Amino acid sequence: MTKEIESAAYTQLLDTMLLEFNSKIEAMTRPPITASGLDSLDEYIHALNAFYYRSFKEHYFPQFINLMNSEISMLLNLRHQEDRLEQDIMTSMQRYVKLYNQVKTIRNLLFKSRHEINKKLIDATRYEDKSNTDFLLAVKQLKDNLQLFRHLTLDLLQLTEDKALIRSLQQIPEHAALVQLLLKMDFGHQKDLKDANTLLAHFIVLTRLLKENSQEFWSQSDNNKNLQTSLRLNIDEYTKKASPAWQRFYNKYIKNQLSVYMQLISPTARPLAKNSFILTQDLKEWLDAWAVLLERSIYYRTANNVMIQHLDTVMSLPADYARLLHNWVNECSEETDRLYDDFARASEPDFAYFHQQATLIIEKYREKLSTSDWRKSSSDSSPLPFWQSRVMLELSNLAYQMNFFEEKHSYARHVRDQYLEVVNLLDGYLNLLATIRSDLERLMAPRNIARAWKDIHIKIERIPVETGKEFPEEYQFLLPENIERSSDTQLPRNTVLYEEGDLFVIKVADLTAFEVPVVILAR
Repeated sequence: MTKEIESAAYTQLLDTMLLEFNSKIEAMTRPPITASGLDSLDEYIHALNAFYYRSFKEHYFPQFINLMNSEISMLLNLRHQEDRLEQDIMTSMQRYVKLYNQVKTIRNLLFKSRHEINKKLIDATRYEDKSNTDFLLAVKQLKDNLQLFRHLTLDLLQLTEDKALIRSLQQIPEHAALVQLLLKMDFGHQKDLKDANTLLAHFIVLTRLLKENSQEFWSQSDNNKNLQTSLRLNIDEYTKKASPAWQRFYNKYIKNQLSVYMQLISPTARPLAKNSFILTQDLKEWLDAWAVLLERSIYYRTANNVMIQHLDTVMSLPADYARLLHNWVNECSEETDRLYDDFARASEPDFAYFHQQATLIIEKYREKLSTSDWRKSSSDSSPLPFWQSRVMLELSNLAYQMNFFEEKHSYARHVRDQYLEVVNLLDGYLNLLATIRSDLERLMAPRNIARAWKDIHIKIERIPVETGKEFPEEYQFLLPENIERSSDTQLPRNTVLYEEGDLFVIKVADLTAFEVPVVILAR
């Protein structure tokens, strides 16, 4: 009931009382006064006062008191309702701030879980990356071995396709002695290289002496004697200036053979011109073979051809074997290089695809490289059987590891996907909590509270409580005496180590309440 309504009721009551007083007075004052003395006047006044007293006491005062009591009772009841409303509002505001702190606490816990899951996700990703690294390492190991084997097969191919060298090897059974001597030489020193080239020049000079001759040439004894003399002079000249190592080799493998030929074509033997011509042709071809063998051996020795020391192996190879083997190794090396480069460049390689490609390479070339009867039957000490076996083992090893890599990669991908699902779930919860927190902040905003409760003063003040910062000094009196504290830190006293929300000050009219979160402080 408003103040205007209350005032009108009281005014109406008083007006009614005055009107009745007025009518009563008029009615009583109409008769003439016949009394002639003071006694009659006193009686009249006494009767009039008695009337007024009885009227007020018996009629008007009871009505006024009843109305006043009714109004006071109504006002007291209204005030009681207002107190209850204020208390209910305070309770609601406390529930809001409690809910806000619960949302904050749960959100912090989810953030912590999100951080832990992120570390697990990183570990799973690293495990997957480690699987990719192991696969890349295995392919790199095969790639390097194929590259080394390709160099070996290229050296082998150069020798087998050097027709002049092969012919000289077939003509000279003692070729290994020359090659072994060259291998002992250090061509980084000019003297060793000069000694080898000196013998080569000697062979060239001898072949030139034998080049211009015919059957008619041998029919004249003077020609025979001059050729004999020239050959002997050149032989003696070389043996005098040759180094001891080369001199021993020359005396053992060249000079003795030359002596035999020279005896056969000497004038005392009286050979026919035709026979002498044939013998000198044979001698020239033999010296040409030595010259080719020496010249090609020097070349391959300086080029670091590793197969030059295994010429017996070169000669024993089946036809076209070296080229076929080199082509296989070259193709396998190129495909392995391509596989390695594609996998290394891929930001997120499709392991299933590369697993398939690696399997195709293994199946294709392991079968090709394993089909070689020569490799199985050869007792030669050359590196060819070793490297062929080594590459075969690398292919077999990669095939064996592929299953392990696939299982490892699948497990890593499965774990990573599981963690990603958890992360997505946590992100959904965090977004939901962020929405709830935003709604609560809008509900507790001063403007929205004032709009909802226009006639009641309501104020909610939030004082942030953050881990690592000091608890607000002006509100430390609110902390309970038995608050939990920790001494396992060097932080200043009252530094917040753990919190479950913020501090709130709630005011509703004359009521004030504090919401203190659970905290752990530094001692």
